[in-house]
Amino acid sequence: GTDTVYGRGKALLPAPPPATLNGTTATYTPLTVPTRVLDTRAESATPGAPIGPHPRYSVLDLPVGFAGATAVAVSIVSVDATAAGYIQAVPTLMGQLGASSNLNVAAIGQVQPNFAIVPVGVSGSISLYLFAGGNVVVDIMGYFTPTVAATAAGRFVAVAPQRVLDTRPESGGPVPPQWTPHRPAAGETVRITGIPAGAAAAVVNVVADQAVGAGYLRTQPTGATGLTTSNGNYIAGLASGTLSIVPVGADGTVSVFTSNSTHIVADLMGYITGPAAPVSATGLFVPLMPGRVYESRLTGGIHTGLTSRTLQMTGQSTPVIPAGASAISMNLTSDAAAGAGFLTVFPADQTLPVISNLNYPATDPRANAGMVRLSPSGALTTFVNRTTHVIIDVNGYFTG
Repeated sequence: GTDTVYGRGKALLPAPPPATLNGTTATYTPLTVPTRVLDTRAESATPGAPIGPHPRYSVLDLPVGFAGATAVAVSIVSVDATAAGYIQAVPTLMGQLGASSNLNVAAIGQVQPNFAIVPVGVSGSISLYLFAGGNVVVDIMGYFTPTVAATAAGRFVAVAPQRVLDTRPESGGPVPPQWTPHRPAAGETVRITGIPAGAAAAVVNVVADQAVGAGYLRTQPTGATGLTTSNGNYIAGLASGTLSIVPVGADGTVSVFTSNSTHIVADLMGYITGPAAPVSATGLFVPLMPGRVYESRLTGGIHTGLTSRTLQMTGQSTPVIPAGASAISMNLTSDAAAGAGFLTVFPADQTLPVISNLNYPATDPRANAGMVRLSPSGALTTFVNRTTHVIIDVNGYFTG
């Protein structure tokens, strides 16, 4: 009968989620002004946010707010972590928790940012697995929507990675015209030139180096005003970089604002095409269930300093990257490094470029996103200047 111990009736469960992601090819739409969609800190919470700090292993579902989007480009920041660990972003009710990671937290309370492209899951949402607990801040930078035909705008053109800004006098640039190499002061904004003509957005990895204290970088369209978000956090004495997809300003450049005095280094990985680009089916995005495709802790052993290692990306086990893909979207992680150093990832048919994809500290794990062109055979080469383990998680690829 009806009572408070056994009750009666039936539980109504929702329909099972789809077995696979929407794998339709998609184009990218950058947001001129990044949108903050989640901040769980009580003092700055977004409307309706679940207030933290959250315990370890919490899962937060986040509607992305763009109807029909199959993936979103987001900046994720871990704040007030309650333990060492990581944050993982997955499509809601579809990703395997613990099978990949997006950013790593080495100590309680550490602030760690990263960029990620996250496939969208059930109910137009993504989910954040807070293995490290704490608070989390998410800004949406843009989104991918399906297209089944060749198109002009919204495609990713991966280039041979190249350095487009270096403010350090000893490095010899490049720097903007009429700009003298020096360490930018707190509040200074530096332009990045060398963006291909007609690009709607630039895909750049931006590094803070030799900072005098803690601060943040904001990569933005040149001439933009009123922005309040950030693209990367740094501390004194340790190089720190973050990938970004940045809309191009009216003069064809993007700019970097720094909140504290630090040198700035930027490497161009590619660009998003604008409406005047040739019509093509190359560079369309296909989301994949986030998964680990390489981990030197399990296969191949640690990467020795000043050595290269070529890795086959296409035709491997889940997630499957098909032959002919032009580039991949991934997350790179260093772990157990012998000292502070950098990881460079580049197409296997190219010689070692003067760039970095990930700057890492000694011992502690550190992650950064990557969008890198593949060689015609579907391979990448990695180079590390200090001995470290390397981990690669993939979340999608671009058509060739």
